[in-house]
Amino acid sequence: MNTNIISVSARRWIPRTLELFIELVKRELETRYKNTLLGISWFVLHPLLIASSFIGVRVFFSHKFEVGQISLIDFYLLLILWLFFVMSAQNSIDCLTRNPKFISNLKLPVFLVPLSVVVVYFIVTLVNVIVYYSLLFLFEKKLFSHFIEFLPVLLVCFIFVSSFCIIFAFLQKFIPDLRLIFPFFVRLSLVGLPIFYNLSFIPEDVRTFYKNIPFVWAILRTREMFSGDIYDSISGSFNMILLSLILFVLIVSAIQKLEQLAARIRVTD
Repeated sequence: MNTNIISVSARRWIPRTLELFIELVKRELETRYKNTLLGISWFVLHPLLIASSFIGVRVFFSHKFEVGQISLIDFYLLLILWLFFVMSAQNSIDCLTRNPKFISNLKLPVFLVPLSVVVVYFIVTLVNVIVYYSLLFLFEKKLFSHFIEFLPVLLVCFIFVSSFCIIFAFLQKFIPDLRLIFPFFVRLSLVGLPIFYNLSFIPEDVRTFYKNIPFVWAILRTREMFSGDIYDSISGSFNMILLSLILFVLIVSAIQKLEQLAARIRVTD
């Protein structure tokens, strides 16, 4: 009897939660382009203009143009991944404190609020990647297999960045100054990621661990696809997706328990 009640309750709760989550994503998108002249067209126009610029430089410089030690194609994709991380982190850090009454009225699990911000920027990232690969295909005629290989990289990035943003958005509720210093350290990650340098700069005793941090892995896997360099001891795509999912589930579970504990303390007070 109890099992049936739980089953019926779950069947009602899941669609309702999904519906509210989709509304949150729509709200984030509408806020992003609200009162703008270009509006939603900028969603495609922006990546088209940027990608065209990179493609143009690549074509005119006979495929020899590099940023540091990295080819222009490789650099642009790494830049897309890094910007996804930065924009998601910066815009999700205070999402739980920005409009607390609106959020409390939604009756949603708290982790879905920062997740909705990440989803918006992941959509932007997908548009950037699709536009860029479409333009490359016009010139290269051979990059479809690379795009398929790139999908697990995008999935790992999405799961890891979601986990990262959820935990820091929750912490910001209790450490208000976090929203001031957090963007600085997020931008500084450009120095800490292997975008402009190779792994010889990383001390050998921490190199294996460093390579398998999900976001670092995504950067290295992207470089590997285009440069042909092989990075020993990095995990396969399936293992990294699984590791990222486990990390996500652990963080979400911890956040929900901490939120329940905080609610009990508020009631007691």
